[in-house]
Amino acid sequence: MDAVEKRRERPVRNADARGRLPGSRPDSVRATHTQAACLGLLGPIVLLGLGLTGIVVEASSPAAFATSPLPPRAATLPVGMWTNVTPAWSPGAAIWPAMAYSPDVDRVVLLTDGANGGQTWMYDLASTNWTQAPNGTASPGVRALASMVYEPALRKFVLFGGHQIPAPGAYLGTNDTWLFDPTLETWTNVTPLVSPPTRYGQAMAYVPDTGRIVLFGGNHMLCAYCYQGGGFVYSLNDLWAYDAAADTWTNLTPAYSPVADGLPNMVYDPGLKQVFLASGIDGSRWLYDPARNAWQQIGTYISRPQTGNSATAYDAAVGSTVLFEEQYFGSLVNYTWYFNTTSRTWTNVTTFAAPEPRYGAALAYDSKAGVLVLYGGRNYTATLNETWLYRPTPPPRLFAFIRVQPANGPAPLIAAFRGTASGGIGPYTYAWDFGDGTGAWLAAPTHAFVAAGTYTVRLTVRDSVENATTASVTMTIGRGTAGAFGVSLAVGTPWSIGIVTAAAFVAAVATYWILRPRPPPRVS
Repeated sequence: MDAVEKRRERPVRNADARGRLPGSRPDSVRATHTQAACLGLLGPIVLLGLGLTGIVVEASSPAAFATSPLPPRAATLPVGMWTNVTPAWSPGAAIWPAMAYSPDVDRVVLLTDGANGGQTWMYDLASTNWTQAPNGTASPGVRALASMVYEPALRKFVLFGGHQIPAPGAYLGTNDTWLFDPTLETWTNVTPLVSPPTRYGQAMAYVPDTGRIVLFGGNHMLCAYCYQGGGFVYSLNDLWAYDAAADTWTNLTPAYSPVADGLPNMVYDPGLKQVFLASGIDGSRWLYDPARNAWQQIGTYISRPQTGNSATAYDAAVGSTVLFEEQYFGSLVNYTWYFNTTSRTWTNVTTFAAPEPRYGAALAYDSKAGVLVLYGGRNYTATLNETWLYRPTPPPRLFAFIRVQPANGPAPLIAAFRGTASGGIGPYTYAWDFGDGTGAWLAAPTHAFVAAGTYTVRLTVRDSVENATTASVTMTIGRGTAGAFGVSLAVGTPWSIGIVTAAAFVAAVATYWILRPRPPPRVS
């Protein structure tokens, strides 16, 4: 049994006694969905009793997700699940380490933080083993929250900034630039005279079209012994480009830029040939076009995922940015999200077996194996040294459908709706907007349209991991009897059943009176 299979036998540590993950819906919520679904069956039963007939209209609106051909993968890893592959010999506990992958040597390189003296380690996914590199005569030393990317033209890793810790609680920012040669396993300080100001927590991404590395944001300090959260630390929103061949930094900051951010998340999207940024401050999303040196905001503030204190990488296997969410309103979490820049939507693909909640982990993408590598971080009590692998799969698309009978007619019109969903991760919740200022929260509500007009009925379906999609259908209601009274059966079902039953009784009596048998006429 290999190391991967052994790790798969480990119990899930972050589930409770009933097998539920933190943040999962309690049993009472599931019971509510069941009761609502039962109530939703009353509407169609009443309509059948009245003998209403009509056409059936269906509408669907899938949450589209573009995929690309999958590269070769590590065959032993389960698809769409995290696997703990921590070997016996590995880097020590690390928080906010710098990590990146080189396809040329097929290794992930990790620079650990102060707990291990700034050691350099290399990870081989094929053997699932870490090996320590002899830093040589020079190395970046003890630091955290530095940025590191691979520069394929030079076949070297580029590291910039981060904070050193010369004394407990003191944060000394740096602005030095280092190159690591994975073949020779040596570091070289190449800091040019003109460099970005000192900082830590910044984001970097390599842009193949320009052959340069772009850097954004981070935290800047004005003194050598500044405490985080004090008056001497502030966030930045400047943009710099580094040409490794020429060893030059250039300030490219446009007039229109994202908000100053101390912990941004940034990756290069090869499909768009632009840099994607998820703000760690306000959750906004941006695209940077290196050809025009311009930022474009593509999304406003969203509550999920919270992108601060998160680990991010671009996954070429599904053509999407992957974010390992680590904090939600002050609590540690362990959710896995995909962001599709085409549909501009986040999709939660969290599974039951995931790394325990933490912050300060590093994430890199092994493009040859098509696997994400996550290392380190800190939970509520300790700094971790775990190695986790994630073999990606396209998130399940969520579909919503509407069936309505009848779809049109004179007012007042009583229509039976049924919402269905597929894909995503069930169970589902349903929210209806009937277009007349009313709504319902059942899978199959019945609604009365009192006034004539055209109504757009919308259904929003949400799955158990907060993915959502919508479907809509148009209702055409003609003029009917003046002064007629209608009621939404989804709100007042018992009372309305009585009204409908009474109306059916009156109609039956009237029909009998007209068609009743009569004696033959008398012959005089």
